[in-house]
Amino acid sequence: MKRNIIKSLAFATMLSLTVSSVSLSAFAYTENHVTNQVRVKSGVELDEKTAPTLVIEASDDHTSDFSFEVYLENGEWTDKYADEGTLVDGISYSKISDTRLILNVDVAVFDATTEDIEIPLYASTDKSGNVYVGVNSKDSTVSDGKYVFAITGTSELEIYNEPVENMEENGTINDIRIEDDFDSSVKKGTKYTIKLNSGFAFFSLPTVDETGKYSGKIDIDFANSDRTAIVLTVNSDTSAGDGTINLSDIEIDTDNASYGDIKAEFTSSAGGSTDLNLGTFGGESRTPSEIKINKDIDFVKDNAYISGKATEGKILKLTIDGEDYGQTRVDVDGDWQFEVDKTIFEDEKIHIIQVGYVNADSNELVYSTKTEYNMAEDRRFVEYTIDESGYIANGTKVETDGVSYIDGSGRTMIPLRTFSNSMGIPNEDIAWNGATGEVSIDTPFGYINLKIGSTKMTSPNGDITLESPAVIKNDRTYIPLRAVLNAYGIDDDHVVWSSDERTVKIFLD
Repeated sequence: MKRNIIKSLAFATMLSLTVSSVSLSAFAYTENHVTNQVRVKSGVELDEKTAPTLVIEASDDHTSDFSFEVYLENGEWTDKYADEGTLVDGISYSKISDTRLILNVDVAVFDATTEDIEIPLYASTDKSGNVYVGVNSKDSTVSDGKYVFAITGTSELEIYNEPVENMEENGTINDIRIEDDFDSSVKKGTKYTIKLNSGFAFFSLPTVDETGKYSGKIDIDFANSDRTAIVLTVNSDTSAGDGTINLSDIEIDTDNASYGDIKAEFTSSAGGSTDLNLGTFGGESRTPSEIKINKDIDFVKDNAYISGKATEGKILKLTIDGEDYGQTRVDVDGDWQFEVDKTIFEDEKIHIIQVGYVNADSNELVYSTKTEYNMAEDRRFVEYTIDESGYIANGTKVETDGVSYIDGSGRTMIPLRTFSNSMGIPNEDIAWNGATGEVSIDTPFGYINLKIGSTKMTSPNGDITLESPAVIKNDRTYIPLRAVLNAYGIDDDHVVWSSDERTVKIFLD
């Protein structure tokens, strides 16, 4: 199989958290140790992220100024240690050679009776084998000692992966293989972490197969609750020699990811890291365009639908009045839509709607558009008042003949022409047959047909049984409002009845 070597890892790998000291002195005034051992390729310099630390523990004997020597075997100090300098306030040093430092402690400034002296081991070597740091007390109360803090060699850790092209939503990437041909053991507790970037997450834990020194030695788990990272932990000391860790069945959760590169970071527990390019999702990353929010909000049953246009494949976040209402991805046609509870807008106050592109790593908006929405002003409606003629359309009073009323069965009855005109149907599209008592209404959706005295009505939405029949009153044809609304495809969720004001408000979107 074709393989793409992402990057060789020439960095330190932690072998143990604490290494016991091996003192060469017969008398121990201080307890000295190095924080950890690292495994590193020859020629690599240990820095702030990877260097272990030599710790000279506090001692009650450190009551007067003192000096001691720190030296290296099989390694050299890097340029991070100049010829002279200050480690911390009260501790200065002189580099007398590439392998030797003299440290001077001013106890009036640095209280060595209560504070440990910590010396970062900024070192490098071109040789293979153990690298030692030693302490020469020089007649101080610091104990002599020599400690292994690094193991060097010519081999390295390598990560192999063949990038996937245009992965589909919630798809699978190709195997990730870690090859380790460094001829040394790996200590229990060593961790390798793979963290996905840009909104991607692991759908489930991959399958793990190990060979060589890693056989049966690897535990896998999620590194965090959002499943954006997995951690491979060495569960017991390994033998020396080669070994591999192979991850397969790697399913990627794309719900919060925009189209573009699938990237990850591989780190060892010693702090070294390298970037991985695992492929692309839905094609190349696209430059964000202007986000457009549709003026009208669609109200269906208990939900309100906010929609608009934006860049294909991008993740958008919606906030209303500063409150987060989730994320969605723009579809291939550049359309997007959020579904929220319609009660948010029913107070008829002004609400601030904000939609923006999401930086998946920081979860912050990188570009956004805002708009104001007021249901009373922005949503189309008609309103009828019981025992009054005419209707109100979007706040404007329109006069018609006949008044609405409530019949003996509690049904709202409305003049046919009042209702039809309020729905935008002109009088010429309403046909009345006096001989048969039949009414035919030509609507944009098809014909509505009903008959005086009958509870049957036909409509584009099918046959409807009226709760009350159409009637003639004061030479006007009256129809039951609820039934004819259903014939128009307007459900009860779009109807607001006010018993105090005796009004019926019909929202048309």
